[in-house]
Amino acid sequence: MLATQLANEQGSAPPPEAVQPRPQSVADELGKLKALVEKGVLTQDEFDQQKARLLGP
Repeated sequence: MLATQLANEQGSAPPPEAVQPRPQSVADELGKLKALVEKGVLTQDEFDQQKARLLGP
């Protein structure tokens, strides 16, 4: 609360304390990548590279 008050007085936004993006699951990321392949944005080779990166060693 003090940080918010100080930020308002200084004219800047308060720091994002509890607002952190939730990490995407691997399945969500793969789904997004697959959709990009279907739209023609990514090639199958690019998809395969990103899939390997997400799944790791």
